[in-house]
Amino acid sequence: MGNNKGAPYQSFMLLIDEAEAALAKVNRTDIPYYIFIDELEAYYGNRQIFERDLALIRDLIFTVKRFNTIFAKSHAGKTKIICSVRSEIINAISRFIVTKEINKATSGFSVPLNWIYANTSSYMHPIIQIVLKRIAVCEGFEECNYKEIYNRWFPEKIHGIEPANYILNNSWCKPRDMVRLLSTAKNALQNNSKVFSQAVFNSLSKAYSEESLSEIKEELRALYDPTEIETIINCFMGYKTAFSVSQLKKRISTYYAGTVIDTHFNQVIEDLYRLGFLGNFMPISKIYRWQHKGDERVILADEWRLFVHYALHGALSLGARLNFGLTRGEQPETGDVVNAVVQKVIRSFALVEFTHNGESYLGQIHISEFTKLGYGYIGNLSEIVHIDDEYRTALLDYHEKYERWNLQIIPQELE
Repeated sequence: MGNNKGAPYQSFMLLIDEAEAALAKVNRTDIPYYIFIDELEAYYGNRQIFERDLALIRDLIFTVKRFNTIFAKSHAGKTKIICSVRSEIINAISRFIVTKEINKATSGFSVPLNWIYANTSSYMHPIIQIVLKRIAVCEGFEECNYKEIYNRWFPEKIHGIEPANYILNNSWCKPRDMVRLLSTAKNALQNNSKVFSQAVFNSLSKAYSEESLSEIKEELRALYDPTEIETIINCFMGYKTAFSVSQLKKRISTYYAGTVIDTHFNQVIEDLYRLGFLGNFMPISKIYRWQHKGDERVILADEWRLFVHYALHGALSLGARLNFGLTRGEQPETGDVVNAVVQKVIRSFALVEFTHNGESYLGQIHISEFTKLGYGYIGNLSEIVHIDDEYRTALLDYHEKYERWNLQIIPQELE
């Protein structure tokens, strides 16, 4: 219809113009009107229907912006239409159909809903307060003393971690995560407990993990078809919690060659990072990066590892015991952290030996690395480094000529 410039099309466009003009003249009361449009979804099943739905959502966003502009001029902003659209739908519009510069319609008018909060280990985090407020309502308290409720309902530690921090580490810092937590706690084996004990969290962890994975699958439906989604999830099922890019690519080439995660590797990893399925982990500094904590874009580099979100470990059958079995026999890689023992000291290098996954390897530490330990000018390395000295180090690269790894020292403040 958009390409037909005949009489019917012209009549239709004239009718729209007249409707808009009439809308601007409608008299309004002083009562504000907010029209909220939710459930704007599109699922990658049938490609033609999927693209149709994306186009409808795109055009609706343009229409809402146009109506809001009319309302702002004629109703003094007393009427507003608000669209609730997931970021994955916007990304799908940009990826699969002509956007018609939708960013111009959303830029300056969109309000991203995020719960990024610096004080992530405190019971005062807004997400934790949702749980505490719910408890206060159920107990019949009109006023909520968050600290008192927190101390009464939660133990000092859960698996050695402060409860608020444990809960946040196992969530994506969204209100619906807390709804999922409370609902699974209600149905858990320990639901007769009068507090959120460690036993309660142990009993709900599997169900919470499976429901969390189901939600991520729903998010992926805006980007991939059902078969592709199952392939992507299966690739991580029963694998390690943390791994390098090269290790993951090796696994894919062995078991998933030719699938979407092989042919569109970077795109899939970027999508999984954006959805919170994956994060980044730096072994040297033990720094984690997550999209939901404000760290935009995944880092694909030798020094960084990819890390599966804690909350998904149960559903994907991941854990420390499995990590131990899978890593045995793996070759060292750039970024791995090892304890290096000095075997010999020469003019500019400390020659060392280290163990990685049960195997011994040779390495060398350059004299410049020891300045990180507080030494100034080092005239003679053997005066400060001795045989059997041990250093916490990270692998840099492999020296083919000398058949040794170059290592860097990790300063104590980074450990």
